[in-house]
Amino acid sequence: GFYSSEACDLLRGMAYALNKRQKSFPGIELLLHDSQGTIPGAVRTTISLLNQDITLLIGELEGNESAAVAGLSAQAKTPLIVPVATENGIAAISGIIFQANSDLETRGNKLAEYAFQNLGLRTFAILAPADNYGHALADAFSNKVDELGGTIIAQQWYYPGTQDFKNQLNAIREAGFRYAFRDSLIARGLKVTPGRIDSIFHAADRATIRGTEEHEGLIKTNDIPVNSIDGIFLPIYEEDLDYVAPQLALANINAQLLGGSYWQNGDILRKQRRYINGVVFVSGNYIPETDYNYKIFVNDFRMVTS
Repeated sequence: GFYSSEACDLLRGMAYALNKRQKSFPGIELLLHDSQGTIPGAVRTTISLLNQDITLLIGELEGNESAAVAGLSAQAKTPLIVPVATENGIAAISGIIFQANSDLETRGNKLAEYAFQNLGLRTFAILAPADNYGHALADAFSNKVDELGGTIIAQQWYYPGTQDFKNQLNAIREAGFRYAFRDSLIARGLKVTPGRIDSIFHAADRATIRGTEEHEGLIKTNDIPVNSIDGIFLPIYEEDLDYVAPQLALANINAQLLGGSYWQNGDILRKQRRYINGVVFVSGNYIPETDYNYKIFVNDFRMVTS
């Protein structure tokens, strides 16, 4: 299958763990069936394994295949460990299904909780890819923000391959200004209505056009910062970071950056550090390569599995 090399790495890890635990847990046997990375293959091999006297299933790597295996495992009342899939709802299929990697809902919830409770952020904007990954993280994040009493001011989407994020960032800027005008009405003790917010916005826009040499309005004049958004959540892919980071800085939105799992790329973070310094992002794992215990583990793993 497409992830055959990752599957082989996982198998090596299980073989290593079994080797290290054999004295403590004798009699454990590891049975290997190849699903070939397809749903029919996963179903076929799962049925074959369940027809044997097994105690536990481990697999698959991908979400759809994992869900199919989970359904069969739950029906047979055989526990299943899903090692890496992050799709929501797989563990919910049964109480004997366990995802070793946190799902996207959990990650979005935890990041929102941290932003609200630890960072003290209350207003948010979201820019996310318009796919299952983006929707899952954005929905989980916004639901938790709503639950905690925060506010999602703006939510924008983009499609794969997008390199120009001007429209999305301008929409977030406009939403930020409109929210600030809403607060100004509340501060004056005036009733907040869409008409009043529109009136203030258009007056400010006309004043900005008259006051700038380029005769640009409030949204396009990036010299005017947006200060009403406390945090902006960007569950974007690593290949999008090179485009989003400088354009976001140019958009002059003064907000704490919050990222998703694909921000964990040291090379890209270093490359874009002038634009994204201080970002807080969520991830399912972290490998401390400079840690002494990690180095000991790596050396031992190589000796056992080489």
